[in-house]
Amino acid sequence: MYQSCLFAEMFLYCFYGNEVILKSDKLTQSAFMCGWADAPKEFKQNLIIFMTRTQFPIELSAAGYFKLSIDTFKSIAKTTWSYFAVLKQVYE
Repeated sequence: MYQSCLFAEMFLYCFYGNEVILKSDKLTQSAFMCGWADAPKEFKQNLIIFMTRTQFPIELSAAGYFKLSIDTFKSIAKTTWSYFAVLKQVYE
C-alpha cells in the first residue's frame, strides 16, 4: 500500500511536469498563429521578444538534479523494480 502511494505521488509530479514541457513547447507556435500581421509595431516587437524567449520549453526539476517527465518516471520505476528483484533474490 505504501509503495503504491509513493508511485502514485511520483507519477503525478512526473505527469504534470511532462504536461508543462509539452504545453510550453507549443507557446512559440501559438504566438505565431495569432493575428500579428495587422497589429501595431509595438505589439510585433513584443511578440518577437516573447517568441525568442519561448523557443526552449520550460522544464520542472526535482531539487535541480533531474527534470520531471514521463521518461524520468519510467527510469525510476525500472530502477526500483531492478533493486527490488535483486534484494528479493538475496534474501531468499
